[in-house]
Amino acid sequence: MQSIQVYYDLYEFENGDGFFPQVEYRENYHTVILNFRKVNDEFWVQTNDPVISGLDGSYGQELLEVLNSRASANCNGILNTFKRQIFIRSDEIPTEIQYRG
Repeated sequence: MQSIQVYYDLYEFENGDGFFPQVEYRENYHTVILNFRKVNDEFWVQTNDPVISGLDGSYGQELLEVLNSRASANCNGILNTFKRQIFIRSDEIPTEIQYRG
């Protein structure tokens, strides 16, 4: 299990498109601790709320790198609590994703 502090825009979360966290600190952003577990050495799966809606720009790659680095892992993607794929490394995009957890 990995826990990581992320930052998000409260207005967007409550009134906009949803929860789009990022790893790097941003002034005036709120923080929350997200938990992830590794499944089959392939994916990190979010295990607590708020459910990630998506990861903008490079934030998916940054989050994956932090999770992998802390666990000495080499997972290829991130799934939210609903097991919806929210990020996968571009060099690992399969034609079909099989969740086996």
